[in-house]
Amino acid sequence: MSTAKIIRERPASAIPEVAFDAYGNCLWVLFEDDEYRQWCGIFGAGDLHYEGKVQRLRNDDFLVLVAGRLYRVAANDQKLLFASEERMLTDAVYDHKRDLVIACDWTNLLCYDSNGLKWRSKRVSFDGISLDRIDEDRVHGTVNDLSDDGASFTLWLDELYVESNVDPGILDM
Repeated sequence: MSTAKIIRERPASAIPEVAFDAYGNCLWVLFEDDEYRQWCGIFGAGDLHYEGKVQRLRNDDFLVLVAGRLYRVAANDQKLLFASEERMLTDAVYDHKRDLVIACDWTNLLCYDSNGLKWRSKRVSFDGISLDRIDEDRVHGTVNDLSDDGASFTLWLDELYVESNVDPGILDM
């Protein structure tokens, strides 16, 4: 089974490297394919020092979120399947059942299938979204509604519909 993990520095041994939009500071991800061959993916973080996130998807696919951009990589093929055009993403979770990556930026929710962006919500937050958990048919989270605690939301995955008690008037400011 293929694997992927973030590493803190460039590998010392001669491991094949594949650059994916590598510029400035970089995030290094060590991949291992189904035949235990290792290779290193290099993802650009620009001028930021960014920790990044790696998550296993279907088959040998992995999600890499770094510097606001989402990448879907096939570990066995050392291939980029897609990179999001969006460069302000802050978090992402994965729905195995639908093969959907649910991501957020500061104000919107976005869903990506294996080909790229599938859906983008209308503005749901004043400035900040937290993806708290995912269950069988929905994603739960919190949005900034200018209150101390924020407001909860539910994204229904089959309909791609957002329920929230946020006053839509604050989102037009």
